[in-house]
Amino acid sequence: MPDNLNRRKVLQALGAVSAIGLAGCAGNGNGNGNGNGNGNGEHEPGERVPAINFEYWSDFGGTTQIHESAIPMIEEAFNAIGLEMNTVPVGFTTQVEQQFNDERTHQASMAFHYSDPDRLDPQEMTRRFAADWAGPGGQSNLPNYVNCDHTHYAIQQASAPDEETRRELVYNAQEIFSEDMVGVPIVPDVIAGIARTDQIELNGVGDRGIEFNNPYPYIYSEPIDDDTLVADLTPTYAETVNYLILNISPVWWNYVPNSPLIGYDENNELINILAESYEVEDEARRLTIDIREDATFHNGDPVTAEDVQFTYNHIADNAASYPQAGSPPYESIDVIDDTTVEFNFENPYLPLLTEVLPRWGVMHKETWLDAGADTDPEGARPDPFVGAGPFEIVNFDPGTSITLEPHDGHPIHSPEHRLVMEVFSDEVAAGEAIRGGSIDLAAELALPSAVDIHESEPDVTTLETVDGHMPHLIYLQHPAAPMKFRELRYAIAMALNRDEINEVAFFGQSEPELYSTVFMDAHPFRPPEDRLTQMAPDATGDLDGARELLEEAGWSWDDDDNLRYPEDVDLDPLWPEGEHPGPDQGFDCLDGEGNYVQTEDVF
Repeated sequence: MPDNLNRRKVLQALGAVSAIGLAGCAGNGNGNGNGNGNGNGEHEPGERVPAINFEYWSDFGGTTQIHESAIPMIEEAFNAIGLEMNTVPVGFTTQVEQQFNDERTHQASMAFHYSDPDRLDPQEMTRRFAADWAGPGGQSNLPNYVNCDHTHYAIQQASAPDEETRRELVYNAQEIFSEDMVGVPIVPDVIAGIARTDQIELNGVGDRGIEFNNPYPYIYSEPIDDDTLVADLTPTYAETVNYLILNISPVWWNYVPNSPLIGYDENNELINILAESYEVEDEARRLTIDIREDATFHNGDPVTAEDVQFTYNHIADNAASYPQAGSPPYESIDVIDDTTVEFNFENPYLPLLTEVLPRWGVMHKETWLDAGADTDPEGARPDPFVGAGPFEIVNFDPGTSITLEPHDGHPIHSPEHRLVMEVFSDEVAAGEAIRGGSIDLAAELALPSAVDIHESEPDVTTLETVDGHMPHLIYLQHPAAPMKFRELRYAIAMALNRDEINEVAFFGQSEPELYSTVFMDAHPFRPPEDRLTQMAPDATGDLDGARELLEEAGWSWDDDDNLRYPEDVDLDPLWPEGEHPGPDQGFDCLDGEGNYVQTEDVF
């Protein structure tokens, strides 16, 4: 067994915590939830752990197929440590809304994060797990995780005075998150896509692969025999032109019909798009951007500083309505002249340049105001949709297709073909479409399907695979039993046979992840391994070790091998359902309404 997975050390640590009951309810407010037995090493069996509701997205194209292939092996691991598991398919939007509002419909869920380029900045995947985003506030803390030590690092890293300090704070946050074992990664995302090389000249793949969130194959590829490129699309992306309200990655919408000021290219390098230039001043407290004078919207209007000001103020002001939005701490966004805008902050805000600006395309102020976005942001439906991207939407058929024409007023992209995004509700239909040649690009297929199609049509297709920087993982809901107990979360992580899951669900194309973190090997902010907690000695898992861990912590099994809690363990939730966590539960980094209180300065 590797030194960094010393089981005896783990068990001793768990035993030490058990002596004080639930961490977070007596002292530092970390909420790790380690209540174990009577403290004397002898345990009478407690009540049986009830069946676990395990949710997964039932309507997410190729990802659904991957997860459905993985779930039987996950259930085997749950069963092997004495847990009954009920598999519950749930629509993507419904499931994440339940998590965002801490509705406690399930105890565990399968999840996946797109390897969006703006997630190369650590802000989103660090800030989202802070304590003030847990509870019923609609924020994206998927496991509803609360740990005040982690929270101080997670929030304050964004205002670090320099990149070196920021990196250390992110590492500290990830180290605590990893030790608490709230997210249980299985493998990194494998980005796989198919192109018909007999129908298009494929370009723009770069380091990002053929993926829906890489816009460049759509922009740079060229149809061979006609003027239209046809690609697949998951239904969620075509629900509404108000893409801001969708629980999806916003990359396609913000780089194809829209364009950002500054964005990532196909090799994940920052480039100016609608911006001519920018200057960072006053130790990252001010960013001044000059907009390209030839940047225009689809209706011919120039992209102005007022449009930029409106865009970023509007998104920040309505973050509660827009699932993928945040609220950067703008002191002001000032219009200097028609093509110059200035972002100001009281404290440094390093994510602005590498996370916020690349995420959001500039909105056409007049169109969105006419649609009522200022009074009803969720109900706004701009008609026509006026963006500043390389393609203009000419027909939007919800749930069916999006048709776009090239926009000849884009300052850096000059596509000459039409683009049709065809919605496919299931994996089989999309696979048959690319196999039969009715679409040119398939970016939403499950990896096994992509491999199979290429192997059956090697002369007319190309398969592109790229390792992503985000994971497929299991989230364990932190607020209530049984997942509030760290030893159970750890046992689940230890029991999984990631090698088998990789072979069956990921076609052997990925590399099992052994450390608890949301940052995979390809991520520039992944902490060193000695600062992460290893989940199992190897990719095949350790069932004996998982059961030993539980037994040493006071858990037991009945004659039918059903897992039972330690005797007299506190099964009350860390905070009541429907309420925010706060100081009454020992979380001193939160006030009575669940807002962050900076009780510690971490730099």
